[in-house]
Amino acid sequence: MNRPSHDTLAARKTVTPQKRALLVSTARRCRFVMSAVTIALTILFALGVIWACSPQDPSAWYPKGEASVVAFLETTESGVKLCSVTLKLSNTGLSKIRTSTVSLSLVTGARTYLSTYVSTLAILPGKSVYETKTVAYADPGEATEQAKITVAEQFYE
Repeated sequence: MNRPSHDTLAARKTVTPQKRALLVSTARRCRFVMSAVTIALTILFALGVIWACSPQDPSAWYPKGEASVVAFLETTESGVKLCSVTLKLSNTGLSKIRTSTVSLSLVTGARTYLSTYVSTLAILPGKSVYETKTVAYADPGEATEQAKITVAEQFYE
C-alpha cells in the first residue's frame, strides 16, 4: 500500500488566507440562507394555522343580531295616547353591529301600526342594548297588549 507521507498530509491541511476567506464567506452565506428559510417556513406555518382556524365562510363575519320586545307602556300626553315599546337589540354575530334597523308591528283593536326605527348605537359581539321607541295612536281609546307587539323585520350593518 502506498501511504502518503506525513509531509504530504500536512501540506494538504494547510489553508491559505484566500481559502480561509472563501470558507468564511461561504459559511456566512449558508447561515444567512438557512435563517431566511427558517423565517419563511415559520411565517408560512403561522399563516396556515390562521387560515385553518378562521371561518371558511366570509358571511360568518357579517353583522348578525336579534331584536325582541321586552316591555311596553301606554300613556297619554296632551290628549294623545302613546305606546312606548322597549326593544332589546342583541349582537349574535362575530363582528360589531354599527347600525340596527328594526320594524315593529303593533296591533290594537282598531288598526295595525307599522313603524321602522334605525339605531346607530354600536353593539359589540355577544352584547345587547335596550332602545325605547314610541308609537302615537290615532284614537285615544285604542289599546294593545305585549303579545300583539312584534318585530316585523330586522337587519344589521
